[in-house]
Amino acid sequence: MRDCIADGTIRPESSTGRGRMANEPRTEKLAPCPHCDMPVHWSKRNPYRPFCSNRCRLIDLGAWLDGDRYIPGEPAQPTDPDET
Repeated sequence: MRDCIADGTIRPESSTGRGRMANEPRTEKLAPCPHCDMPVHWSKRNPYRPFCSNRCRLIDLGAWLDGDRYIPGEPAQPTDPDET
């Protein structure tokens, strides 16, 4: 069983119940997937970081491309190559 720590890391429970033993892995960062809130291992080994899967990554990309997600501000002025 694992213990959840407030900063988003997890700590494996030792067999003695007194903290991490020498042969147990160190804590690892977890973060929620921006799309489905599933816990995601925050490491370079996760190719979809910050997402949990390629599916969630593509759903998020589609939302940006459809205009459902955007960064508020003044619209960009189109550049005309003939004006330069």
